[in-house]
Amino acid sequence: MNGSLLSHSKRMMLELDDLESLLDLRKEVLFLFEKYFGFERSIFWLCSEDQKIFDPVSRNTPAKVLDHYTVHYSQQDFLLPSHVAPLLSERRVLKIEDVISRQEYENSCFFNEFMKPNDHYHEIGIYLISQNKLLGGISFVGERNDPSFHTHSIDEIEVVSYFISMKLNYLLRQSPIHKQAHLTPSEQNKVYPIE
Repeated sequence: MNGSLLSHSKRMMLELDDLESLLDLRKEVLFLFEKYFGFERSIFWLCSEDQKIFDPVSRNTPAKVLDHYTVHYSQQDFLLPSHVAPLLSERRVLKIEDVISRQEYENSCFFNEFMKPNDHYHEIGIYLISQNKLLGGISFVGERNDPSFHTHSIDEIEVVSYFISMKLNYLLRQSPIHKQAHLTPSEQNKVYPIE
């Protein structure tokens, strides 16, 4: 493993270790992924027990785009937890090309109606699992020529994901938002962008 990136992972974990607020953790995770890995556009979701995403916290993602995704395109997203559940027993970080061929992706409604019009091409999903339970996820999107999607190994991102999962599990147990995992679908679709 590249020593420079490993040190980024270690620094990131150290910076997250002292956080005691669920919202602070989620905002700081997105900030640090941009700082150390270059992922500028990101969303940190929580997941309900039935693998539905809710309560997004975003970075550099306009509220209009996030709302449009949530209302119209989330169910078409190839990296939605319910679509990739069988893969999560072995991997916690997936690129779009791990689940669909590039040609199928580029011909899909999801790509042509949502990703492409918003200058998105690449997508990476991190699935935050603790004690065999999916707690949340982080999505990164970027333009076709975004170097961050070509320079970082999934393995290095996966190392950090284990720590984030444990920290998220701890903070969810301390937080009233833990009860939101049982919200109705309309309540779960409420958008909370934080820029």
